[in-house]
Amino acid sequence: MAEAFWRPFLTAMSRVQRREDIFFAGRNQIDGFASVWGVSMGHLMGLFDAPFLGIRPTRRIAMLRHAEFQRIEGGRIVETALFCDLLHLMRQAGQYPLPAQTGAHLVQPGPATHDGLLRGPCAEAEGAHTLDLICRMIGAINEHRSCSGPEEELAHHWHDDMVWWGPEGIGATWTIPRHIAQHQRPFRT
Repeated sequence: MAEAFWRPFLTAMSRVQRREDIFFAGRNQIDGFASVWGVSMGHLMGLFDAPFLGIRPTRRIAMLRHAEFQRIEGGRIVETALFCDLLHLMRQAGQYPLPAQTGAHLVQPGPATHDGLLRGPCAEAEGAHTLDLICRMIGAINEHRSCSGPEEELAHHWHDDMVWWGPEGIGATWTIPRHIAQHQRPFRT
């Protein structure tokens, strides 16, 4: 991680700030709740002062959206998966390689409720409820043929006033009908 990402990133960006919007940790369902993982999502904000991965610097503020997953053992990080929205950084630098996206281009904010940073314990029942909802949402993707249409499919688990903060290349959408028109239908097509 240090050589492949952090050293080049911190060489290219000065005055870097980690601007977290989401943080939580807990046991992982995938391995029968044996391992503990932490999740962090937000932006790394800095001044883009030197080339990074072939992207020319702007000498302006830049925000690299990231999602980080870290497995913890004995109070130490032993495994990390880091996902960065490099296409979004390229757009900010005026070097975008893809055709126009279907959704809006924005810097994605954290949750509207401003409650995405869970740094302390929470009720186990609340975590179990959230995990169950996520699993049902994922499962519903495979059941869309039994619905009268995409609106019914999404209405099972999504509020009509939902906001989709997709990565660069997809973009953001607001409301179920716009999500279908600007993301789901083009993606499935």
